[in-house]
This record gives sequence, structure tokens and C-alpha cells, in this order.
Amino acid sequence: MIKTLLTDKRKKLLLKKGDKGFKPVNRKGLRKRKTVRGSIIASDISMVCVSLIDAKEVAIEGLTDVVVGATHWPKRFNKLKAKAGFSEDADVTAEQVLKVIKDAILEVNGGDIKKLPKLKVSRYQTEKQKERKAEKIKLIEERKKKSEKERADFLKKYPDWQKKFATKA
Repeated sequence: MIKTLLTDKRKKLLLKKGDKGFKPVNRKGLRKRKTVRGSIIASDISMVCVSLIDAKEVAIEGLTDVVVGATHWPKRFNKLKAKAGFSEDADVTAEQVLKVIKDAILEVNGGDIKKLPKLKVSRYQTEKQKERKAEKIKLIEERKKKSEKERADFLKKYPDWQKKFATKA
């Protein structure tokens, strides 16, 4: 929606860089003709995502008298875990978190399974992944210690080597 376009329909406008609805392109001065929606809300719009700043005493029927809950749930594991009521350091699996959330939703909906959202969990680390990461870190530490030991042995064998290069710099 473009604020300055006072219509309830769509219009084809010539948009330039900085305009709402224009995707940036690497060509200088490029303009594109795009279809944009006007700022007047008509009957063809089923839902509007707005925050009321100044609410009047009389509610607008169908617009300000009904509060619709969030239609989408977070996908990230830590955000889902927080929404389920687990602490940050709680050791729970993705299945446990999803079960708690689904049980809470079913309780609110009165057991209606059709209203369950599709929850896809991302950024969840399994035990295998955690072990692999720990093993990788351990290998890096061992490599670092080995390198430091080899350097110390070399400097014991050739003590004047480091001094020779220190004077050049």
C-alpha cells in the first residue's frame, strides 16, 4: 500500500529507486512500471495488519472490534523453546517442545486438530551434531598444542634464529 495513492484499487506507477515496492537494481537511474495498491481499504481486503495508535470509543465493526491471533509461529528452535516456557539452558529436544506447544494449542481450540499450525523447527542441534562440533574443537586444540611444541623445540635448537629476524623488522 502506498500512502499517497488515494484509491481502493491497484494502479500501475512508474517507480524509481527509494520508492516503496521497487526492488533495487545495479543500473543507475533505472525506473520500472509496477502495480501498487492504494491506501484506501475496501471490502476486497480480508485482513489488515495494523497497530492502533489512538483508539476511539466507538469500534469500527469488523476492523477494530476483533483481535486475531498470530497466524504464523516462529521456526527457530530457541524462539519456540522460549514460547513453550522452557528456560534458555534447559536440555530439551525439538519433539518435546513441539508436543508442549501442540498440547497448549489443542487446549485453547477445544481439541480441534484442524487448527494446529505446521511447525517446522530450524537451527536445532542434535546430540550427534554437538558431538561432532566438540570433536572438531578438540582436534583444533590438539593441532595448536602440537604446533606450539614444535615451535618451542625449534627455538631451543636454534636460539639465535628469532633474533636474526627481529633485527630486520
